[in-house]
Amino acid sequence: MALIISKAGLKAREKELELLKKKLSELRVFKGSVAIHSGDAWHDNNDFEQCEIDERGLLKQISDLSAEIDSATIVDDNLSNSNIVAYGTKVTIQLSKNGKDMPKNTILFSDADESSEFMKVSANSPLGNTIYQKEEGYIGTYTVGTNVFTVKILKIEY
Repeated sequence: MALIISKAGLKAREKELELLKKKLSELRVFKGSVAIHSGDAWHDNNDFEQCEIDERGLLKQISDLSAEIDSATIVDDNLSNSNIVAYGTKVTIQLSKNGKDMPKNTILFSDADESSEFMKVSANSPLGNTIYQKEEGYIGTYTVGTNVFTVKILKIEY
């Protein structure tokens, strides 16, 4: 499934990518200084070996995040005159889990790192994928593990 992301969410991921690249650069400088002082073989230098492990982990994170950014579908949900779930909307929902009603909940449909008193949900989560671009009154279901959830959209606010 392709990543569906807002412009704000894309900016946040690009910022995260830059931080990972900076961290990798700093780690490589440290790795070089460790190698100079104690050698670059694992049996001689545990710090060097740990740097190698950390470097591989950062390279994997950078690769995954870059691929995610490159394949993302960017949406600009400027739908203030519309009555559908979009990025930036507050959505009041009623969930039931395996047939049992759960308390009503208001969520913020967002993928950005903005602070909010509401739980944030993006179109890439099972719940978000179910309600994204749906209207008030919509009833849908999704499965997580062995649990079947039914969601009803009660109210959408912009």
